[in-house]
Parts: sequence; structure tokens; C-alpha cells
Amino acid sequence: MAGKQKRPGRRPGPLLRIAALAALLLTLLLIAGGWRMALALVGGPHLRDLRLKGVEVAWAYADATSVSNAPPTRVIEVTFTAGRDLSIYGRLYQSNLVAIVGLCRDGTVDMVRRLGSREVRTPDGRYASHGVAADSGKPHAPDASGRYPYRLGLYFRTEPHPDPAVASGLVAHDHRLQAGDVCFRLSGGPTIGRGFESDTVVIPYALIAAALARAGLPHAAPP
Repeated sequence: MAGKQKRPGRRPGPLLRIAALAALLLTLLLIAGGWRMALALVGGPHLRDLRLKGVEVAWAYADATSVSNAPPTRVIEVTFTAGRDLSIYGRLYQSNLVAIVGLCRDGTVDMVRRLGSREVRTPDGRYASHGVAADSGKPHAPDASGRYPYRLGLYFRTEPHPDPAVASGLVAHDHRLQAGDVCFRLSGGPTIGRGFESDTVVIPYALIAAALARAGLPHAAPP
């Protein structure tokens, strides 16, 4: 009596083969010492714990990488805190970091009424972004509460880009004349791989108006 013939096993599908190859690639990168590249490809976790700390009118920090002799500029300085050191986060995941700023709509940045992007810095003026300057990526000390303070500057007045095709969604807005809550979120990512975003921070116009008033500057009536 002839024995039963074994049925050939099912070959793995294309998606399973791709997943296996991706896992093998990451493993080889880690073994070869390319763990930073592997983390950049995977991408870091989104930042979900930003907290607004205060709003004041202050002199903008001079850009140490600039060769311009432009006079100092006053800005609406927004301070906030994060639950982790953004400089180390950027260095770990090979990520640059900017703040996307705009007028608020339903508690988030209105992308058709954006006010541009802003650099994020530590209180002593260092960039909180990987690879922007020689001092970026260095450890940043937390405050007394164990959180990490940062700052960004809002210009009193912003103008749309002359070429809408280059920067669509930017609008003209003067915080001294026009009331409006401002929102921002952090966004970034490596040259290759997956990027990340933070939650949205809402800056009530009442805080902006109060800061302008303390500086002796005009302001609109808060809504």
C-alpha cells in the first residue's frame, strides 16, 4: 500500500517576506553599530506632554551661527516645558525640531492661517534641535519640578510669503492690533525615516495682551 504523499507547505506571502527582510535589516544595523540609524528609521514616540509656562516680551537671543550685524529684536517670548530633554531626544532619533505656529482653530494650529515656524531654544539660548549648531544635542538641565524648560519667540507682526506656492497658508497678523489665540506644536524628523509631532499648546491671547501691556506696547482687547 503506497504511503500518503506530504503536501507541500505554504510559502510565506509577500508582506511576510518584506516584514522579515525589514527585521533582518534592522538587526544587521544594530549589530554593525548603526543603532542610531535604526532608531532614525523607526522614528521616535510622539511628544504628548508639553505645557505652557508663560508669555513675556523679551529680547531675542542672538544667533551664534549668524554673520548678520542686525540689531537686537524684541519678540513675544513663549516659555513651555517638556517631560523629556528634547536635545537628547533629537540626538537619539537623529531628528531636527521646529515649532509650527499659527492662529488656533478648534484647539489646534489652523494650517490655512499659519504664522510660520520658529526655532526652539533652551533658556540660555542653545538650540533644542539635533545638528543645528555645535552646541545642539547637549544635555539640558531640568527645572525644580523635573521638567525641561524651552522657549520660542513670536514676532509682533508676520507677513505672508510673497510666493504662495513656496509657503501657502501663511497670513499677515499683528499681535498688537489683532486679537487671536495662538497655537503651536513641535514637528521634526530625520532626513530619512519616520518623523514625529507633539501635542498642541494653546496660547490664549489674554496672556499675549498682558505681556504687551507690561512692556508698554499696544494690544487689542482680548476676546
